[in-house]
Amino acid sequence: MKKIGLLLLLCLFSVHAFAFKIVATVDDEIITDVDVQERQDLLKNIFNMESSGKDVLNALIEEKVKLVAA
Repeated sequence: MKKIGLLLLLCLFSVHAFAFKIVATVDDEIITDVDVQERQDLLKNIFNMESSGKDVLNALIEEKVKLVAA
């Protein structure tokens, strides 16, 4: 029974993983389209700011570079 549950979880995670589109990589770390959309939603809901996907992606890349440098 445990094997069936584990197999089911693996199948669900693998299907869910294919739903993401990688839009950038920074030092072996990925940024997905979902990351960009979540940041856009955050900016819109908290700060009432509209931002383009390109601007958000550039900000996420810059954050990753700073984290790697630190």
